[in-house]
Amino acid sequence: MKYLVCFDGSQESHNAVHYVEKFAKKSGDDKDIIVIFSAYYRTYKSPQFEPGGLAPAYTPPSDGWLKEEKRRRLAIAKHCAKIAIDQLKAAGFDEANIQPCLVEVDEIREAVMQTLEKEKIDAVVVGSRGHGVLKRAFLGSLSNYLAHHAAIPVIIAKGLKSEHAPPAAAPQEKK
Repeated sequence: MKYLVCFDGSQESHNAVHYVEKFAKKSGDDKDIIVIFSAYYRTYKSPQFEPGGLAPAYTPPSDGWLKEEKRRRLAIAKHCAKIAIDQLKAAGFDEANIQPCLVEVDEIREAVMQTLEKEKIDAVVVGSRGHGVLKRAFLGSLSNYLAHHAAIPVIIAKGLKSEHAPPAAAPQEKK
């Protein structure tokens, strides 16, 4: 089986990695392949404005800034992928069976869908931020989108605790 794990370093994406830790095969002849998907957003020279809009008032960033920003975003995506890979290695997975997949994106949902096809993925594992209806309507939801559009099983890992995950905020005492 070949899993795609969407990982951005958040608590919810740690839940996705933890799911794979618990349920994927890490030994034997039929070991599972784990692909860690980590995306970074494309940088643009100019905004996508219609003619006559705000574009004349816009001062585009320098080529040096664009290059440095792209490098910075890629470094963050690599770092996130390394965190997930290290977590799976610590759980006993063979590094040869873990593949990073770093993708520059404009739209995360379409990039994941393209990766599912390109990498011939059998199942995708994502965390869920637990947005309500209103937030989901405005922000979108990768897990919701995949559940409705992917032609393969989508595993939405919710609330699993991982010792590698960043600590959640401590509850505040009521005064």
